Amino acid sequence: NGFTEVAVFWDWASLSQKDPTLWRPCCVKDAELHTEEERALVTQYHQSRSEKETEGFRYALHQTMDLWYAHQGTFVYKLTKLPKGCERGRTVEVQD
Repeated sequence: NGFTEVAVFWDWASLSQKDPTLWRPCCVKDAELHTEEERALVTQYHQSRSEKETEGFRYALHQTMDLWYAHQGTFVYKLTKLPKGCERGRTVEVQD
């Protein structure tokens, strides 16, 4: 016995994302606190996806997420500790 159909959905990598090289901390700051320069940076970041990519992203987000996250056959693996030698300092706190 085994699986007859398998799909892998890496959330961040499976859908067209905005250009990560354009991200700046001001992209998550309240818009009313932005300077003129920050507004320009945020606009550039948000417009880094093409119109077609944005359309596909929105469709996937609003029309298919229930299939990926709520289907009875979905298994979710959560990485709670980073591998030894990993330079990123951020981890996820596990809540029981």
